[in-house]
Amino acid sequence: MNDYGNQYSGSAGMPVKEIVVAIVLVIAIITGTVFSVGVDIAIGGNNKAAPASAESTTAAADDDKSALADDNEEEKPNNTDLSDLNLNSINDLTADNHKIKCRDNLNDYGKKIYDDLYQAVSREKNFKFTDNQPYSEERASLLGDIFNQMLSGFVLTDHPEIFWTQGGLESLATPAGNSTQYDISINYDCDKSKIKQYKKEIESKVAEIIGQMPSTDKYEQAVWIHDYIVRNTVYNDDQAWATGKEKDFGASIYALLIKNESNCNGYSKMYKYFMDIIGVPCTVIIGTCTNGERHAWNIVEFGGEYYQLDATWDDPVGGEQKLHHNYFCITDEEMYKSRVADDYVSSPICNANTYNYYVYNKLLFSDISDSAFEQALQFYKNNKLDQIEFKFSSAQATERAVAYAENGTALSKVLSENGYGNNLSYTYYAYDDTNVVEIGIK
Repeated sequence: MNDYGNQYSGSAGMPVKEIVVAIVLVIAIITGTVFSVGVDIAIGGNNKAAPASAESTTAAADDDKSALADDNEEEKPNNTDLSDLNLNSINDLTADNHKIKCRDNLNDYGKKIYDDLYQAVSREKNFKFTDNQPYSEERASLLGDIFNQMLSGFVLTDHPEIFWTQGGLESLATPAGNSTQYDISINYDCDKSKIKQYKKEIESKVAEIIGQMPSTDKYEQAVWIHDYIVRNTVYNDDQAWATGKEKDFGASIYALLIKNESNCNGYSKMYKYFMDIIGVPCTVIIGTCTNGERHAWNIVEFGGEYYQLDATWDDPVGGEQKLHHNYFCITDEEMYKSRVADDYVSSPICNANTYNYYVYNKLLFSDISDSAFEQALQFYKNNKLDQIEFKFSSAQATERAVAYAENGTALSKVLSENGYGNNLSYTYYAYDDTNVVEIGIK
């Protein structure tokens, strides 16, 4: 039995704590072989350094090929013929399209498997597949790996409303003449008998949150959802309540919404869930941080251009609990200084800055000056933010902004001229990867 386990990721801030589950047992039986494959589980810690002193989305997307059949209907085998493929990995089922929906980054073979796997998991049924190749243990293990990657990296990434599993499956491979029959059962992270109850709780909470969301444009709503998640979620990859059958359920959107805690898997999938509701194209990206820890974050689309976004790393762990926008709509160049995305999914290219938080709000400066600081100060006051935030166009300008804060003379003068007393203190922090400087007034 080979266990294809959950691929959920975590990380609030910077590096993550990784748990790798790999159970590899092979049981030879007369009728076939059961493969139960354990997958990479990345549960992240908040790796960003702390600053110094309602609409349901449970329906299939428009371009998912098959409508869901009646729940009582027996699952039909997928008969996608892979015999003419030199199949060595999931890369042989993908297309380098750089689309925001994972399904659009598959070739026709991959899309057929995706569609039938989605239909099965969304109905809480087994996935059945007929491979037109004679049985071999090596091929059965390969297909088990591919099915699991398709589930975790494609289907569940596109469909965060499927909250009861983060991936993981068991595959029974049975010889059938010149072909092999596969019966795939999905691993559940929660008590299956409670799924309907959990759905109702999620729908009720989502409706409550959407009722609070301002009726502004989609970009402002996307910022509001980011801020809501950060303000109302405690980063935690070791929830005490998630035990027994639900020991991995702490990485779910249920944990984030109802328990107000999760890891980066919950943050990123919850953000996509809300973006689906308001109509902002969004996906979840899974990868590895520079320290080797696994992590999950988002890519969103505004104005026909793509942007990297990491709500988890904008949620501080340790230090002062202040809201950040450092990783809201940044470029590949900036984001990939701290991590690399898994390469079997062709993610969109992000090189625009129009909707970067600081550019959009006129908080990007070529250099530090009293007027630049005062402009950022007024934005902080008008929007009742936790701290003053601004971004600079170069590393050299960022260094000069840090020196400006360290010296404090000019900064204190601007604060005094804007109604702040003389006996106040402040903290400051700079991010080398994005050239953002934050100043917190005490």
